[in-house]
Amino acid sequence: MSVPTLFSFGYWGWGSRTERLVEAMDAVETARGHLPPFFVDIRLQRSVRAVGFNGAAFEKLVGRERHLWLPKLGNESVRTGAAGIVIAEPGAASDLLDLALERWKKKQDLVFFCACERPATCHRGVVAKLLRAEAKRRGTEGNVVEWPGAAPRELELTLPPAAFRKLRTGAKSIPLPPDFPLAEAGALGWGSIVRCIDASAELFAIVGPARHATPRPAGRSPCSRHPQRRGATRDGAPMRSPRPFWGQVLILNYRCCMMGRAPLGGSRPFPGQAIVESSKR
Repeated sequence: MSVPTLFSFGYWGWGSRTERLVEAMDAVETARGHLPPFFVDIRLQRSVRAVGFNGAAFEKLVGRERHLWLPKLGNESVRTGAAGIVIAEPGAASDLLDLALERWKKKQDLVFFCACERPATCHRGVVAKLLRAEAKRRGTEGNVVEWPGAAPRELELTLPPAAFRKLRTGAKSIPLPPDFPLAEAGALGWGSIVRCIDASAELFAIVGPARHATPRPAGRSPCSRHPQRRGATRDGAPMRSPRPFWGQVLILNYRCCMMGRAPLGGSRPFPGQAIVESSKR
């Protein structure tokens, strides 16, 4: 019996934009010929600052028919304060695998999630190992990958001058035009290379799947201490843009590690290198 691909996911950065998150993930799965995904919350506790994932907020958004809270696979250290990762009930990985198999028969992928940005330091990485071990115990291979699970690819974008200047001076995101296909943006694999072009130069950046960016009126600065509150006024109401503009819908996030220069058509960016700039003159 074959095992479906299970996706792990961290909602970091999406706390106030869950509707767009679900829209993007649904678009990706629809493009793959599948039903919208089934979500399993593996947090031990659901009382968090991120409004879209506080309590049962996300469950209410997607509906009970597409959601399950499974605290048995939560990190017990969150409650005890102990160091390291201690899964509350490791045997519950068998229940999660059973659910994934059930959903797979209906052409519906399963996404299990928690809050952390990086799976390497998150308890969902331990859960992934438990799932693989359980699949092996049953005599089959398990496949658990970080969402969206797509292979890296190359993408070319022509940026407006203002966006290109910001990227050259250290911007941590690359804006996408509002008409960029949602399924394509949401399925962009980690480690993909984006070639950003303007009239006189080009930049290469290593990126991951797109995130939604709330437009920010001029004169306001985002709250760097609380990323999930960006795009909100002091009273908590979302800020509105007077008109659509470039980058209103999605942004591509990458980690800036170093910058350098390379001749046009020269060496490709390598893992750990965020931006390579070359002149088109």
